[in-house]
Amino acid sequence: MKKAILAFLFAGGLLGASAQSQHGGVSYGFNAGMSLFNVTNNDGGKSITGFSGGVYVSLPISKQVYIQPELNYQMQGTKATDISNGGSSYDVKYKMNYLNLPVLVKYNLPETNFSIYAGPQLGYLTDSKIDASGYGSYSARDIMNKVDFAGVYGLEYYFPINKVNAFTINARYSTGFTKILKSDYTSDDSNGKHKGFTFTVGLRF
Repeated sequence: MKKAILAFLFAGGLLGASAQSQHGGVSYGFNAGMSLFNVTNNDGGKSITGFSGGVYVSLPISKQVYIQPELNYQMQGTKATDISNGGSSYDVKYKMNYLNLPVLVKYNLPETNFSIYAGPQLGYLTDSKIDASGYGSYSARDIMNKVDFAGVYGLEYYFPINKVNAFTINARYSTGFTKILKSDYTSDDSNGKHKGFTFTVGLRF
């Protein structure tokens, strides 16, 4: 296993060095902003807002095409209004925090400051809570699948600061491929998947 990890890191270093020598350098960046997520198969469910932020490295493989791995911390989930036993309504928020690792293929549109990108994403659940207004909150991590696979599709616009640095604005959509709950706790018909938007600003250098 250690040999495989070292080989992977060595190959990554060669890729980065090759990209730097051929296309003028590898760029790095960070971003932060807001996520707006909901889940499928959730009748009447509303989107929940949360924090999203992370870091990335952008490796050029041609003049306008890049491979961009990222590591992001993101809040996902949904919000619903349920009816209690007494007949009164109360809000319930399902908050799920993930470490997401997307690997994106990014294309800079010629003669513009726009880029489009898409790619797969692997997510790991770090925490999950259910908050019910007036009833407190409790952990729901044990009933959730720890790993989440998704697809990411987005658009970026950048404002050059100088020849190296740039201010960036990103908007992306994520659609989940993995059901959120473990199969032991729900039926397939009611087991939803993540879906939502993320809006961030950042700095590339």
